[in-house]
Amino acid sequence: MSHPPDGPPADGPPADLGEYARRGLGAQTRAGILVAALGAAVAALAPTGDIVRGTSAAGFGEVTREADIGITVVALVAAALLIAAALAPWAWAHYAGIGLGAGLASFCLFLVVGARSSDDFGSGTELELLGGGQLLVAASVVAMAGVVLALVGARAGEPPGESWIATASGTSGKAVAALALGIASFLLGTVTAALAITFATRAAIDMRAAGGRLGGRGAAIGGLVCGVVFLVLWYLGFLALALFVEPSAD
Repeated sequence: MSHPPDGPPADGPPADLGEYARRGLGAQTRAGILVAALGAAVAALAPTGDIVRGTSAAGFGEVTREADIGITVVALVAAALLIAAALAPWAWAHYAGIGLGAGLASFCLFLVVGARSSDDFGSGTELELLGGGQLLVAASVVAMAGVVLALVGARAGEPPGESWIATASGTSGKAVAALALGIASFLLGTVTAALAITFATRAAIDMRAAGGRLGGRGAAIGGLVCGVVFLVLWYLGFLALALFVEPSAD
């Protein structure tokens, strides 16, 4: 009994679904990006309710902050881009999907923080998070869960091909990029932090495949540590603000 050749033909589609799923950064990364797309779909529903309610700064009853319909447009565009990134067979599309998912998670919380700190509310007013705000927080949590799933899955992506391994030398460009992005995350937040983790993970795979002929281990570790630390600090900080920040005094 004959067996089909390994891998896809040169000019044709992948030989089977398993081979297709191993391209790029792996099936788990694809799944994580799709989860982030689900978070975008949840965010698109936010304008069905208001974000937050509290006492008016003028002292005349209560006021609410609405979720603008523009949120739906942005969220639907993000969902479409995330789905496209997940289905694409290229590693760069998966990098983009991870960055977009992290940005979406922060964007949803930023909207809630902006609404809670509005000048419409009196200083120190106790605010109530309404349906639209709850949807934005939920969307952010789902999107970030997808990013984490994608980051973990990046470790299982397809290793470099034999032709690349045969010529590998010098310092890993991915390791250098990971360190630069990790340091930049101090100022730029979750998007660069998530990308730093991804590049550091992929650099480790490249260096392991190269059998010691590719340097940059220290840069990859530094990028990974910075990425993890700043991803956690930025995201948890935004989440805390979205849930607890109150209007400040004038």
